[in-house]
Amino acid sequence: MSTREVRCSAGVNFGLLYPNGDVYRCMRDYNTRMPPIGNILDDDFAWHDRPLTCQQRVCNTSCDSDWASKWLMSDGAVDRHVPATEWNDVTQQRHPWRDQTLENPQHDAIMLIWTPTLPCNYSCSYCGCAAGKAQVLREFPSATPELTVAQWQDVFARLIKQFSWGQIQTNGGEPFLSDALIPVFEQISQHFSVNVVTNASLKMYELTRSRVKAYDAASDTGLQITASLHPTSHNFRWDSFLGNVLMLKGNGLLRGVNFVGWPGQLFMYEYYRDVFAKYDVEVLLQPWVGMDNEGYQGYTPAESEYVQLHTRSSRKLENQLDLSDYIAMPDHAAELEVSRLNPRDEGGREHIFAVRVTNAGTNTWNPAGAGDVRLGTRLFPASRGKRIAVREDRADLLGPIASGEGRDVEITVRTDEVAPGDYELAFDVVHENKFWFADLGSAEFRMPLVVGHPSLRIAS
Repeated sequence: MSTREVRCSAGVNFGLLYPNGDVYRCMRDYNTRMPPIGNILDDDFAWHDRPLTCQQRVCNTSCDSDWASKWLMSDGAVDRHVPATEWNDVTQQRHPWRDQTLENPQHDAIMLIWTPTLPCNYSCSYCGCAAGKAQVLREFPSATPELTVAQWQDVFARLIKQFSWGQIQTNGGEPFLSDALIPVFEQISQHFSVNVVTNASLKMYELTRSRVKAYDAASDTGLQITASLHPTSHNFRWDSFLGNVLMLKGNGLLRGVNFVGWPGQLFMYEYYRDVFAKYDVEVLLQPWVGMDNEGYQGYTPAESEYVQLHTRSSRKLENQLDLSDYIAMPDHAAELEVSRLNPRDEGGREHIFAVRVTNAGTNTWNPAGAGDVRLGTRLFPASRGKRIAVREDRADLLGPIASGEGRDVEITVRTDEVAPGDYELAFDVVHENKFWFADLGSAEFRMPLVVGHPSLRIAS
């Protein structure tokens, strides 16, 4: 039997840089709670010198696929090379990541997704950043403490010295909530190509009067703005958005407008597309993935048809790499996506979570209707030391789940008998009276909680 693996250039010349300086190989690693490859402030931080083995079974995040190359291998030989930018119409003029080989990866250029801050001044129904600053800083990995302006300038001075050119994609939260953004853009816009995704509600006037260089196609350096349109956000103001977009365009800073295709605003896309067409501004429909703040996820057939009709080829819903034939599946493993729902009672003694549970192992859970495998939570004190749970809760999986299948499950966590303090809530799948899947190497989904008495609150 042949030995198969997937090697990926993520971490060599592509990575995600978060507010506290942590660097992750890719968005998929971040979302599945894989550890970072290090912190960029550490003296011994270094990018990988070669493509390493990837354990992700699916690569479905467009930014990862745009910039990371993969080699699907059997017994040390390459069966298939999936180059960066295989899905076209998203790249700039330079493509140094496309032609790299397994033996000679690109070390002269960097593609970096920089998130200087995760809070946002908008409250969109489809974004976890709507929870408020205190909660976001507690619940999002690597969100705090945010680096200072001087620290970020030092970081990018090192990157300019290390790489002759780079593509910097900046997002948030709302990135312009960071005081570092404009000073860093003034610093790097002469050296790198920079695109920032923003709701265009903050500091646009200040930006146009700064020393930030607008994008220049000849040198492939300078700043472009992608204005993200969120018409159903509570803080959205149409006149301000339109005025700021046109101001950016007039100053040569606008790349285009991004429209998030959440179902609650999806069918408004053509209206805004036609409005901006009068000003020669392109509006791109970005498909929505994940779970919204009401616990809903996915599209209806009609919504899927609409997205397929109006989105670019590189952003089609089916664009993902299935790597399962090259990743050895464990017997017992789970992938968990967690969204918080509203408390059931006013006191908050019960708190409900919506969890998408996917069987990432080879064994069917609960065959023939047996109920020995369940979704579980464990509540641990946040202080470092011996990890002993102060409470456990369970939810049935409602029947068998075969390998590769997923199911939406609700689980209720009670804290009325838990002492006030800081805790960590861990979600996992448990084989009752035998083992938690995390004991066998499966990844838990962990979330910090602050428990009051008698009610529970989440980082408020």
